[in-house]
Amino acid sequence: MKKLLCPTDFSDTASNAVAYAAKMAKKIGAELTLFHVHALSELTPEEALVGAFQNTTLAESRLEQQCDEVRKVFRISCSGEVAPSLLSVNKLISEKGKGFDLIIMGSNGPDDIVQFFLGSNTFQVIRESSTPVLLVPNGCGYSDIKTLVYAFDYWRKDRLPLTQLVILARSLGCDLRVLQIMEES
Repeated sequence: MKKLLCPTDFSDTASNAVAYAAKMAKKIGAELTLFHVHALSELTPEEALVGAFQNTTLAESRLEQQCDEVRKVFRISCSGEVAPSLLSVNKLISEKGKGFDLIIMGSNGPDDIVQFFLGSNTFQVIRESSTPVLLVPNGCGYSDIKTLVYAFDYWRKDRLPLTQLVILARSLGCDLRVLQIMEES
């Protein structure tokens, strides 16, 4: 595992995930890329006409500052990318994640009633991504991962992504356990 992607919206939850990702990258010798999606669909019409470029430039500056801080504090390779987009944040992160070995995202749970019923951005990325996603709960600090547990339903899917799981477990130097899940019959 050599390439980690950590999406950020500059919130405290995302900053915690960045610190977690940086510590993991240092431990396993991986490169870290911070990724910010500047959702143009969330801008007001005035911002879209006047300030989209300015806001993207501001986000790029802020992300570069965060990358500089990560490089100084953790002494790892860290780069950043801002993607202005009309696509959903979830889809863009999932697409970007295809070029990485692991996506590390922070989550503080649902922020509103819509997220309660439809899921947070992190939940949606987990559902959509073909790249493994590590969810870092708000306030969770990094510690070495000793056991990797993968929940799997053999009744609904017949192929366990064993190659990816073994690579991930070896990279982290941890045990791998597969947990059979199923609905109560």
